[in-house]
Amino acid sequence: IDQVGKCVDTYEMGYWNTSRGEQLPEDDRRTMSFGSELPAYLRHQSFFVRCGSRGMYRPRGYSFMSEDPRVPPYSREAGLLWTESGIDGRYEFNTLEPAFQEVFANLLKYWVAYADIDGIRATAAGHVSADFAAYFATNLRFYAATLGKDNFLLVGEVDYDAPFKALQLGKVESPASMELPFRVDGALHELCGLYSALTPAYPSFPAGYPVLEASHMRHVAAGGTTAPSFYTNSDWADQMREGRALLSAQADISAAWTAVESKDTTRLLSQQRGSIGDEAWRLMVALAWQFTWYGIPELYNGVELAFSGLCFKDAKDRRRQIKLMREEGVSSMVAEHLMDACDHAQRVGLVDHGFSRQ
Repeated sequence: IDQVGKCVDTYEMGYWNTSRGEQLPEDDRRTMSFGSELPAYLRHQSFFVRCGSRGMYRPRGYSFMSEDPRVPPYSREAGLLWTESGIDGRYEFNTLEPAFQEVFANLLKYWVAYADIDGIRATAAGHVSADFAAYFATNLRFYAATLGKDNFLLVGEVDYDAPFKALQLGKVESPASMELPFRVDGALHELCGLYSALTPAYPSFPAGYPVLEASHMRHVAAGGTTAPSFYTNSDWADQMREGRALLSAQADISAAWTAVESKDTTRLLSQQRGSIGDEAWRLMVALAWQFTWYGIPELYNGVELAFSGLCFKDAKDRRRQIKLMREEGVSSMVAEHLMDACDHAQRVGLVDHGFSRQ
């Protein structure tokens, strides 16, 4: 715990108080062993945080995710940026490293050109340092503009409970009376010539994702609460008002992405495992909000074709499909696995690259 705390605090100190590109001490960082599957261009110790598990960062003896007033906002930010999630096979990139910023941005530039991508949504943008967000957003938007993509959209999914959240969006303006982190200030000076030529001339994500509003509306569409509670629940209403104020002040609120469904949530058409006809009202509620609220409505792929994320209608149909596969020579174990893999109701929180994405 002491080693993790020292490592994380060193990163946070460096983020706020050292110049861009300045090397931080390696004393409390672990050493990674790179396997052959990792691309050679990522096999650099400096590209990874290497502090340790998120659960072992205990500022002043408390979980950094707690709302205890004894946990300062700097410690909450540090825990989000410089600890490992603890999930096997996932490691935190060191977004403070300028060389990594360049490599990552160039990788995305390749895909923008190769796959003709017109926009990117950065999930959990609050888990990357604000200098990285600005470097990534500015370079990608500028490159897209050179390809003739003047309306290239970058959406940053920023948690409005996160500390210093204003640093992750659009104008990158720190709250009143606060200086920017040295690393962020250095990045903005370096990027000024690029983002000044863009419209809007924002260094970071020009659009945000209204996390609270979308989450509440999804809760309504899932049957968890009534539609009027969107306005009458004072706790929700106050939080959503704060989120709108942030988007209005920092970014382009008209370009916010109003998406109710997402890659790692159960599709609304399969919420209660009923027939598509019985679940259609859920989509109607969600779409009514999306098309009347501010921002840009986003339809998750397959919604227009009534895809539910399931590859069987009910338990009886599931058994029927397993039987057909076994008759074709597929082993029982494989058949069961295939049905489990496309059962979106059993895979909430996981990215299913097959059926759930359709």
